[in-house]
Amino acid sequence: MVWIVVASFLTGCGANEAAALTDEVEALTRRVATLEQKVKRLEGGKPAKGGKNSKVGKGKTDKSKGGKGKTDKSKGGKGKTDKSKGGKNEKTKKPAPPKGTIKVTGDAVKVMVANDQRKFAVPNQLAPGSYTVMAAFGAETTLTEYGPLELAEGQTVSIDCQSTVRRCTALPQ
Repeated sequence: MVWIVVASFLTGCGANEAAALTDEVEALTRRVATLEQKVKRLEGGKPAKGGKNSKVGKGKTDKSKGGKGKTDKSKGGKGKTDKSKGGKNEKTKKPAPPKGTIKVTGDAVKVMVANDQRKFAVPNQLAPGSYTVMAAFGAETTLTEYGPLELAEGQTVSIDCQSTVRRCTALPQ
């Protein structure tokens, strides 16, 4: 405040102008003190209380506390659901059933099994279900279907594919 008085004398300001500047500085100093108190309360985890110069509680929202401003997505605002912490969009995963094993014997150059969605090379561990056995013998490059195969949880199935009879057969275990 002293610097205003000194500045007013150096610039030739009158007493009225110096008094007006002093009043303005005092008002700004009070406003700064009020804002510093709010910052201290917010840093301490306490919500800001509506004071003399506070905008909270007078029809305006405090945008940092979940008002109409941006939502704090890390603290449960209306942003995207945090799926790793039990959000309502979280899908509960069921454990996969134990896989079954398919082994191959015989002289087929390539053996695969297929379900409705895709083909799988064998030997392999696969999910339980219905499959179609396909094989190629000798110089063949295309697979030929040789019949169905049911694979149960944890079951091991051996498939014997013989070119002499051009057939693949599931062997009992």
